[in-house]
Amino acid sequence: FAWRALLECCISGCDTVSDLSLPAWGEYDEPPGAVAVSTRWRGGYSALIGTALKSVEAADVRLGCRATSIQLGTGAGPKVICTAEGRRTEVEADHVLVTVSLGVLKRSVRGVGLTFDPPLPDAKINAIQRLAFGTVDKVLLLYETPWWEGHWTSLRLLWTAEELKVQRCAEGDGVETASSPLCASIAEHDWTRGVNSFNAAKSVTGLECWFSGPSARTMESVSDDDVIDKLHALLARLSGTPEVPSPSRVLRSCWFENLDICGSYSFVPVGASGSDIDEFAAPVGDKCDLLFAGEHTHRSYYSTVHGAWWSGQQAEYDG
Repeated sequence: FAWRALLECCISGCDTVSDLSLPAWGEYDEPPGAVAVSTRWRGGYSALIGTALKSVEAADVRLGCRATSIQLGTGAGPKVICTAEGRRTEVEADHVLVTVSLGVLKRSVRGVGLTFDPPLPDAKINAIQRLAFGTVDKVLLLYETPWWEGHWTSLRLLWTAEELKVQRCAEGDGVETASSPLCASIAEHDWTRGVNSFNAAKSVTGLECWFSGPSARTMESVSDDDVIDKLHALLARLSGTPEVPSPSRVLRSCWFENLDICGSYSFVPVGASGSDIDEFAAPVGDKCDLLFAGEHTHRSYYSTVHGAWWSGQQAEYDG
């Protein structure tokens, strides 16, 4: 059970399986053809972005420009205030489609980062606060040779219940940094206990593993050398393979520490429901001046790229 629970945490993005809402469990759905899409994808996510950009004029894309405020009722239409290299820019529009992550919006309703003027309706703020935004990270260890070949292609780790005992970090919406007081209790925790398996990578000579919750947030706070040393020691101890070489390099995601994301993707926790997602996705204003899209606004496909894509199409229709 403990192994399956760790796997579910990585799938759902929760800290523990006890975080998940059982009544909302059946609302998440798999789209038709999901397996075919995942196996036939070419070019990674950059191909998806390239497809989207084909319908947008190059001059309309502003890189390195952070939206700091969204203002409604300022005259002709809504206005977005941006800053780039210390310079303030105002962009007027007929509609504003907000696609920032749930993690960024959780910071916003607490008065940190992006602001809304006037403030968002209470119903939308409540939905933002009730829904949860978890952290899931991937680590890829690169090697000169595939030393595991002939021994195994997937190594599953079974931890005892005692080994998995750890005080949860960043209770609540999980937007604190890994150095905050809420995370101090986990600083000495062996974050490698968050590994439930090592799997041979398909496109490079390497082994990949996933982390979620406290283990992911703590892993992000340590150096690349520490990640290499700790995971190498774990493999040497548990792989059953003699003379395990040290990785030549590590690649990893750090979604929690990225203040443009503040986590990975959403899930419906205890106390929330799919109705909160619907409320989140609802436009604001009589003329739909303010619209929302992103994986966290799709009731059936939250936490997914296709959910984010389709929510954007729905918002375009609503606007």
